[in-house]
Amino acid sequence: MVGVLLAGAWLRWTAFRPMQTLLMYDEAFNALDAIDLLHNPRLTPFLLANGGRESGWHYVLTPFIAAFGMQPFALRFAATLIGVLTLAAVYRLGTELVNRQTGLWSAAALAVLYWHVHLSHIALRAITMPLLGALAFTAILNAYRTNQRSAWWLGGLWLGLLAYTYFAARVWLVYGFVLLLIWLWPRRLRRGALQALLVAVVVTLPQAVFILSRPDAAFGRIGAVAVFDRTALWQQTVAWLNAWIGQGDATATLNLPGRPILDGALLILVVVGIIAFTFVARRRWYALWLLGLAVTAVMPSLFSDFAPHFLRAVGLVVPLAIVAGTGAAVLVMVLRPTRMGQFASIVPLLLLIITGAGTYRDFNQNWLNLAELDSAMERQVNAGVAAALTAADVDTQLFLSPFATDHPLVRFHDAAQPQRITGLDSRHCMVAPATGALMVQLPQYDGDVAARWGDSAELKWVTSSAQPAYAIWQIAPPVPSVAPVTATFGDVIELRAVAIPDQAQPGAPVALRLQFTPLQPVQHDYSLFVHLQGEPSPYEGGVLWGQGDTLLCPPYPTTQWAVGDEIFQDVTLPISAETPAGTYEIAVGLYDVATGNRLPITGTVANPWHYVTLGEMEIAP
Repeated sequence: MVGVLLAGAWLRWTAFRPMQTLLMYDEAFNALDAIDLLHNPRLTPFLLANGGRESGWHYVLTPFIAAFGMQPFALRFAATLIGVLTLAAVYRLGTELVNRQTGLWSAAALAVLYWHVHLSHIALRAITMPLLGALAFTAILNAYRTNQRSAWWLGGLWLGLLAYTYFAARVWLVYGFVLLLIWLWPRRLRRGALQALLVAVVVTLPQAVFILSRPDAAFGRIGAVAVFDRTALWQQTVAWLNAWIGQGDATATLNLPGRPILDGALLILVVVGIIAFTFVARRRWYALWLLGLAVTAVMPSLFSDFAPHFLRAVGLVVPLAIVAGTGAAVLVMVLRPTRMGQFASIVPLLLLIITGAGTYRDFNQNWLNLAELDSAMERQVNAGVAAALTAADVDTQLFLSPFATDHPLVRFHDAAQPQRITGLDSRHCMVAPATGALMVQLPQYDGDVAARWGDSAELKWVTSSAQPAYAIWQIAPPVPSVAPVTATFGDVIELRAVAIPDQAQPGAPVALRLQFTPLQPVQHDYSLFVHLQGEPSPYEGGVLWGQGDTLLCPPYPTTQWAVGDEIFQDVTLPISAETPAGTYEIAVGLYDVATGNRLPITGTVANPWHYVTLGEMEIAP
């Protein structure tokens, strides 16, 4: 068993270094929730953000983040450790169902199963479901056999904790409750089953209260992915049947796209195990129970979109490992009386070694080199951040483009590093901080930054990489602007008109470039409006011939601005095709996003409507 655990750990730990630049949206979100729980300790059964999630995994993450800091290694180590512990739990379940030899081979099968090895590397809450499920059903079945109070109580505890793992585990939770309710009928089991039920109810109660009080949140994600159409369900079933040896999950984050569940070597053990389990199990009805465990494990994926979805059916790895382990143990038992008896264990061992070698190859060599991971696991930006940090001192601000500042990946890196790290979208705006900055840019989304902003901000190329694709730019501190101050809004934000067209055609939008400077910390997020108006103005009964509204530097909102920053923004002003030829004013104002209230203008250009005229533009006939 020690050898099995070491082999399972090795398959799950060898990829730590290359995965330092792999961290996707949901993983970063989980880490941020965990560090919030670390800094603000509290008990909560459910987290509402990011579609709503059971909270158990986030409590698991907190000691790892406390020990190793905000870095991908902390998340990966937590996930892989849960994966290794699941091997031990499956050993106990196999032992309870059949015998110790079957338990050992079951743990070995799970140790090399690609499905579980892969998901053990991904820091998502679903990885806790197989562990808690194996512990719960081991204890419940052991309680059935021994009728010991401690086993009943332990079974109830593990079963109740399933409610805090993953939404797919709710099916297993119901399955466990049904089993205990059935056992209330035999007099021998009644007291113990009732105790297990009471413990499970008490442990589950906070989650149950939340579900009853907030069904919209508790079932929101389930409702969004659920599939009940008869034709779709048939297609889902066919997809799952094909997943075993044909086409597996195509999601790059959850599987080597298309890789089937079983290879040829493991298929042999599974087929033997299916045939033999009924005859070697401690009790014949265990075969029916194991089938129920498998069916309930696959149901969350069968009745949701994108089948075969390996994350939603992650519980299936437990009965799969038990069946494969049974097949290995039966092969040994069959071969032992023959002339190959002294080598009986070699045959299933070789089959598992072949499977393990394929797992190592497919994960460490094939999956880790997938081009899809550049976006699916954000390898581009994570590798870019790592490269930029080698060239930045602690006072250098770092921009990630195109990302919003509240993107969990941006927030994760900001929490992990002493440097200030924020989002930016250079397709819309550019920021020149007072102390200068570095920008990690993704060219496939962002285009030619230098050509777009070179005449407004001083940009210098630092380095770039083709695979994964990122570029690092140095942004120099702002220089005194040649454009005069157009207006000051509320003594907070200064506006300069950098580039304003003087002619346009009806129906053809025009582009403006504006420059903003915060004079003091900004307390609210502001948006910008641009109007094309004639005489009389729309406020005096005239027609509004063009209107454009946008947030000020959308991914880098005004509450993030620092005194001394220079923010350049391109704004599009649509023009009505019905606009008559003539001379019109371009009017600009700022307003609070939350309230819609306009920010007053300070100075002689102030007016009751709180806008400033940038200049005049001729509309050609």
